[in-house]
Amino acid sequence: MLRDAAAGRFPPADGLVEVLPPPPGPVDAVVAFTAHHLIAADVDGDWVRAALTDDDVGAAMRAEFLARLGERLGASVGMLDVVLAGFGHAERSDLLTGGDTDQPVHPRLARARRYRRDVRCFQDGRGGLVTIGRGLAGRVEVSIEVDEEARGRGQGLALARAALGLVAPGEAVFAQVSPGNVASLRCFLAAGYRPVAAEVLFLRSGRRRLEDWPAAVALAGPRVRLEPLAVHHAEELAPLLDNPDLHRFTGGRPATTEQLRDRYRSQVAGRSADGRQRWCNWIVRRPHDGRAVGTVQATIHDEADRLVAEVAWVIGSAHQRNGYACEAAQAMVAWLLDCGADRIIAHIHPRHEASMAVARVVGLSATTTTVDGEVRWER
Repeated sequence: MLRDAAAGRFPPADGLVEVLPPPPGPVDAVVAFTAHHLIAADVDGDWVRAALTDDDVGAAMRAEFLARLGERLGASVGMLDVVLAGFGHAERSDLLTGGDTDQPVHPRLARARRYRRDVRCFQDGRGGLVTIGRGLAGRVEVSIEVDEEARGRGQGLALARAALGLVAPGEAVFAQVSPGNVASLRCFLAAGYRPVAAEVLFLRSGRRRLEDWPAAVALAGPRVRLEPLAVHHAEELAPLLDNPDLHRFTGGRPATTEQLRDRYRSQVAGRSADGRQRWCNWIVRRPHDGRAVGTVQATIHDEADRLVAEVAWVIGSAHQRNGYACEAAQAMVAWLLDCGADRIIAHIHPRHEASMAVARVVGLSATTTTVDGEVRWER
């Protein structure tokens, strides 16, 4: 039906709500056409009819119903997106390079891997990123990302057009865009994509066990590269972190090179001696010169039958106020969620304004819980 809609063959505007079996892959969905809705999920029609309490033709897209459906499915409720469709063509653009499936994980790529399979990633060498893979019901889905400083120059439009050259001629390509993301909507419309539906996806929970938690992998943000920590990194990190101001809110004092080596020997083991924690640590670098600017870390543990990742970050004093902490934390948190973390937390001193700003960027909110003088933040 999605491919039919892409070709201009829409279901009748009859006010019906169809209940279909759950599609293959990691998501269920509610899809809205003009006066016609599809619910593709493991629910029966009787439950749906009882949950849709009035005759409003758009009731299946109401927040109340979507929340009830997510609770019923035990799944995370996604955002409302406009679905646009274009068609592949024979002209392969020389704008994009890559296509690797194994490379440093940009937050956009991490999200794509949660919702899609066979994901490939392409870059344009100017901070632009295209991901393409198989999503809902096996359809081809594309997403684009442009670095903030490069926006407003037509780069998004070029990427959206180039994406159509990554598939076979005539194959439907779908893009999901939040209605409020006007810039992205304009890019896809100008590139020849046409709106065909609206949808909300429900990411099924496939809970990972703590003992199966993976080791840290290379990650990437727009202006940072995260490299799994190694013992030899102590030599370049010791002088970078040798500033008492970095301990103003956390206590302690700068570690010597030998002390960092000892610490890193324990951390690279990846787990506590009793097996109740998993450790992931990264050195943060600037891609253009490879220079180390700080570290980020995550400690993963079970809490009330949920996988909780406690995160922290530190950037050397000479490299602060450049956004490196925000970008590194975003890349780390995206990877943690992609791996199956149920909750992300951080403990931050109530006067540490810079760290609180980073927490907000990655979606954490302050709670009323205080541990050893630090406030617990979580999402």
